[in-house]
Amino acid sequence: KFENGEEVIDDLSDHIHDLFYKGLSGGSLLYFECGKNCGPVEYAARVCPKCGSDLRVKKATGRGQVHSSVVYHIQYSEDKKTPYSVLFVELEEGPRLLGSTFIENDLALEIGTDVIAVIKPNGVLTFKAS
Repeated sequence: KFENGEEVIDDLSDHIHDLFYKGLSGGSLLYFECGKNCGPVEYAARVCPKCGSDLRVKKATGRGQVHSSVVYHIQYSEDKKTPYSVLFVELEEGPRLLGSTFIENDLALEIGTDVIAVIKPNGVLTFKAS
C-alpha cells in the first residue's frame, strides 16, 4: 500500500528482499525505514526494531563509506576475477550492506573511503571510490 507516495510494507514475508533485488535489477538501490519516522533500519529488519511499525521503501543515493573490507585472491566463481574486495558499506542514509569491487592497480578500498554504488546491468551491486 502507498502513503504519501511511498510504499509501506505491511507483509512481513520475504517481500522486503524481493523489493531490494527488484530495485537492483531496475538500477536502483533501495533501503527501508520505519513507517513512523524512527529512521532507517538494517536490511535484515522486517519491522522497525524501535517501535515495531511497518517499513517504508526509499531510494538511496548510493553514496556511503567503507566500514570494513576483505580482499579475495582465490576465484570462487567464473564471473569474479581476482583480486576483488567484498565491502561492508555504511550508506549515507544509515543502513549497512555488502557489495564488491574489483581492485585496480593493487589498491583495495580502505576503511573510511567514500564510495558510490554501481549497479551492473545484471543487477549486481558493486562500489567504486567517489
